[in-house]
Amino acid sequence: MNSSRERDGHPLSVYQRPLFELAEFAPARKAYAERFAFAIDGELNIDACRKALMELVENHEILRTRFTRKGNDVHQEVVELGHAGSALNMIDLCDADPDAWVGRLNAEASLPFDLAAGAPIRLCLYRIAARRHILTVIFSHFILDAVGFSVLMREAARYYRQYALGQHPIGREERSQYADYCDWERQRLGTPGLLSSSAHYWASVLSPPPPRLALNTSRRPVFKSYSGSSIAAEATRQSVLRTASELNATRFAVLLSIFIQLLHLETGERDVVVGAPFGVRGHPDTMEMVGFFLNVLPIRVGITADMTIAELIHAVSSRVGDARTHRHYPFESIVANSCKGFTLDRSPLFDVMFTLRDSHSGPWSSDGLSCKPIGLSAIAAKYDLTMYVRDMGTAFIIEAEYNSDLMDSMRAKLLLDRYVTLLNRLDAAAKVETHQ
Repeated sequence: MNSSRERDGHPLSVYQRPLFELAEFAPARKAYAERFAFAIDGELNIDACRKALMELVENHEILRTRFTRKGNDVHQEVVELGHAGSALNMIDLCDADPDAWVGRLNAEASLPFDLAAGAPIRLCLYRIAARRHILTVIFSHFILDAVGFSVLMREAARYYRQYALGQHPIGREERSQYADYCDWERQRLGTPGLLSSSAHYWASVLSPPPPRLALNTSRRPVFKSYSGSSIAAEATRQSVLRTASELNATRFAVLLSIFIQLLHLETGERDVVVGAPFGVRGHPDTMEMVGFFLNVLPIRVGITADMTIAELIHAVSSRVGDARTHRHYPFESIVANSCKGFTLDRSPLFDVMFTLRDSHSGPWSSDGLSCKPIGLSAIAAKYDLTMYVRDMGTAFIIEAEYNSDLMDSMRAKLLLDRYVTLLNRLDAAAKVETHQ
């Protein structure tokens, strides 16, 4: 992938474009600001911490990129080194309530990013006590995916260790940047007929148009609401992993299948569509690149009257495999080709989402520091219901993020508890029919 030194006027990627519009849309702003927090216990070297985080901003141009409109288009403009400002905001809360940082974090997430003038990421270090700090990271959803975030955490650890020892990181690597990927993508997608088979596939999957799920217990507002909250629970891994092994399926396919079973049981709908994110890193230069490489795709599955759980898992596995084959076809094109009209009260194509995430440690879990991720309750919701499953290695932590204008906490808890129950009893249920 060619690395361009001209950093003005690069297009957004086709996967960024719809999310940029949502990040700019005031009602959706909180829902599309990603928030992470890490508790750091021990003797933290503040200067090394600041320098390590600044090193990240200098090394990865997407973290110091502005997004400006030119006519109907949006372009990326990389801010030169030395003009990006301080990477880390420091706040001393030693004399405040120990949980005061939570309110500050949520308030920060509610503030709009000035994407045309400022950075799309905010890093803040709260000093809670002499040997306890909270590091918070807030960024606009469309600049960074989970793989890129993990790259940042690994690099932050390396830079911190070097600065803490009084060393300076060895010369900055020349590497392809996300803007280079966007240029490469634009040229690639200009190839005639490149995605024609994918266009045909998605048109066939979504014809006829799928029905909508009725999970809400409250009347749907005229305009789509992004008000949200979340609750979490724990589920065993063993039954999922054993079922996946016995049926030659992936964790993802098994977990998604049981989520689809839950939606069928709760609504009575036999034609179910769930959105799921798929990684689109294909070029070798993108494997460790910090940027956004996700495409949200609709997984549509039909449930017959006598279908067993095992048969459902096989059906979902097939759909997921096909979706992965055609994962590069942009979601905005799927919507444009499949939706004959838009409504203002809901998302296009589907109202529920499923995401499987692997756990990640904080940036400084070694070096005499204990650094642990802190679970944060949602303050907004992208969809009616999103089921996040995080694989912690010993158990699944499952978070149900729900639109609080459409269902109350009791309804959300019922859905989450039932999902956990279905997962925990998988060993004895593979031959059971889906309606049981």
